Amino acid sequence: IRVIRRIRRFLSHIEPQLAGLHIGVTETVIHSMALLGWCVFEPKLAPNLEQVQRYNRFSGLFSEKKSSLESKKVGQFLHAYGFGEFDEVDSILLAGLKAGAFEFSKLQAALAEMDQKLSKSDARQAIAKPWSILGESFDDVESEFKTALIESVEKYAADMSPGELDDVLSTLKELGDATSADRLLQVYMEAQVDRAREFFSLSSHTMSRP
Repeated sequence: IRVIRRIRRFLSHIEPQLAGLHIGVTETVIHSMALLGWCVFEPKLAPNLEQVQRYNRFSGLFSEKKSSLESKKVGQFLHAYGFGEFDEVDSILLAGLKAGAFEFSKLQAALAEMDQKLSKSDARQAIAKPWSILGESFDDVESEFKTALIESVEKYAADMSPGELDDVLSTLKELGDATSADRLLQVYMEAQVDRAREFFSLSSHTMSRP
């Protein structure tokens, strides 16, 4: 309980830095703080910190025979815990736990980069979602498919390439909804207002439509 309280106290200092960021950033920070705080504040019971810093979830696939029994145990624990690898955010968190205070400028920059990556991943999944719906079912999914097409542009136009937009618009027209296609074209152009003219050349982009 003493260790948990110390970790929670450190987390309270970081909480303002997490405001407005992707929920995945908060989840990752809490996940790492619990593990690293345990390693720092209760090293005799926690996994070896140096092994945590060296850990990569794929490393065991190639070096299992060379690993000591203790390393294997740590690796198995970290795998079960869902720890991927020790990254920049982890490094900043660990330094703060050891020093008793965080370098907030460094932490904010690293969290912003993580937020951008997670948001971009969300966008890519949403853009691909309509085609997944179409390819994964033999049922009548036209309504769901069409809704996903429209939402992909409405919510993620800034992350779409012209080729991906062309896939959506041409498909909507094939489905008899030219009105939505025309509206979404305007939505897309407004989202890409700062792009150079060359960005809109279809020959420069890969089409995503199956």
